[in-house]
Amino acid sequence: MAALFLIGCLALGVLFCKLEYNPSFGARIDFTRYHYPTIEQFRTLDFFVFLREMNTASGPLYYALMGTTPMGPDSVRISTLLLHVMSTGLVWWLGYRRLGATAWPWLLASAFYFSPFQLGPALWGHPETLATLLIFLALWLHTQGFVATASVLSALSVSSRQTAIAILGGLGLWDLQQGRFKNLALKMAVAGVMLVALIHHWHGLTPPKFQDHMAISGRTFLASFAMMGLALFNWNMRPARASWGTLLRYWLILLPICLIVYNGSIHFDRGGFIFSILDKMDAKQWGWCLSSPLILSLTLTLCVPSLREDPMTTLTLLGLSATLAISNVFYIKYVDFYIWPLALSIFAFALDQPAKLVNMTKSLIAWTVVNLTLVSLRY
Repeated sequence: MAALFLIGCLALGVLFCKLEYNPSFGARIDFTRYHYPTIEQFRTLDFFVFLREMNTASGPLYYALMGTTPMGPDSVRISTLLLHVMSTGLVWWLGYRRLGATAWPWLLASAFYFSPFQLGPALWGHPETLATLLIFLALWLHTQGFVATASVLSALSVSSRQTAIAILGGLGLWDLQQGRFKNLALKMAVAGVMLVALIHHWHGLTPPKFQDHMAISGRTFLASFAMMGLALFNWNMRPARASWGTLLRYWLILLPICLIVYNGSIHFDRGGFIFSILDKMDAKQWGWCLSSPLILSLTLTLCVPSLREDPMTTLTLLGLSATLAISNVFYIKYVDFYIWPLALSIFAFALDQPAKLVNMTKSLIAWTVVNLTLVSLRY
């Protein structure tokens, strides 16, 4: 049944490719403007010249993988789709391992496959699809006892998408908690060597053409933290889980923090979704932002009970949000790139808590449905 499911996913994806379906806004533009030209650069330039001249902000591994054969744009897209289908199979397996022969592993895998910020990059040849697969493969190998191989594979993800280092930090917390110190050291050593090598050639964290001024943004941090909490815990966001008085106290603490941090930070340069729209409306009314901090503080308040029950996830979310906060460019696809590896690491390593995993599955399904609605509206 799993094999038939994955064959169906591949066939549907090929149809989407032929129809040029673009569920993630901007995915097609990025492929034609950046990713495929970078693959062609790999084919024509000396490797070290290629590293300096890369027409992308991502690492070289994906482009090297796709550039080793003379594939055209359509073949590259279908090859990347195949990577996504493989990741979908691993999502199903990790769900099946914990939740057994129920409907939940199928729903979890379907939510991942149809997530517009996973499927869109896969249909349009983006490097984060390879980085996601490497992390999922590492989680699968780890559950099979191949710990060293898993460490190396997960570390390789940073050479396809440098921001995957934050995901490795989250995996490292699991290593610390469960006493896998050699595993942690190997993972961080391999990732560190690769990042240092890239920084040496680029003289920065990205290729020279994409080294914009770093902009630390509290707005990005708050939005990232709230949206990742919303993605993982929306099914648990019931006021009954905490008293109204407790929630009110949380909100009275979080609201002034959100107001101060949000209004004290630079505006979103690109992205921002509804926050950018609300900020413009508030600027006309009062000259400062009220609506966005109000929404973020309410979201975080409803997340607090779940976050307090799961300090490991809370620490990981803080680290992931801090990584995204080094830029004032904010899109849901950046958040989604972190959510699924974090959720699957919980399926791989957390203690036996089937009720919690079922609720997380429901949350991820809801997250995908909301995102599909957003992209259908071309937010």
